[in-house]
Amino acid sequence: MKASAKSSSPILRQDDLFPPEIAELLKDIGTSQDDAGVLLRCHLVAESILGKFLSTHRTGALRTLIPEPQQFGHKLALSSAFGLPVELGLAMHQLNLMRNKLAHGRGASVLPSDVQEFGRKVSAALKSIPGLRPMEDFKIRLESSKHAGPQAYGGTGNRTDLVFAFAMLYTTLATWIVTPAEDSVGSRHR
Repeated sequence: MKASAKSSSPILRQDDLFPPEIAELLKDIGTSQDDAGVLLRCHLVAESILGKFLSTHRTGALRTLIPEPQQFGHKLALSSAFGLPVELGLAMHQLNLMRNKLAHGRGASVLPSDVQEFGRKVSAALKSIPGLRPMEDFKIRLESSKHAGPQAYGGTGNRTDLVFAFAMLYTTLATWIVTPAEDSVGSRHR
């Protein structure tokens, strides 16, 4: 079964996804000097996107029937039920797993293996949406990076890869939420 790119719910505008506090977090992601700070900021931005998406679906009587979720996992589950493509959900789930490891003491740092898994899931999400270019086609330049010039994903360091993969995820989510599409997008169920 395919998920449609849009439901009949109100469409979010790009401005809705970039309020001043999120714009500030996005700026801080690229300039942060530590992996933990990057991960926590990415998580906050992703959670904000889920909240914005849910605000377009929990309308009318559904606001009474479906309480506003407070935790990231509940927001992700409800967003998936409302049509968030599985591949995007799996990438966000990996981001949440990494954050929970860090926050709940199961890892004192962001592990390269976790970042690589996050990158694989973001790459799969990109490939699932028609019209989007693969992650390998892009490069990123970070102000706080010791590397000069634009960097490709992989091989330049954990923090750069985390920022890169999250930038791709954020762009994909924003594109999926904001841009009306006529085609099917991602698989809804496996």
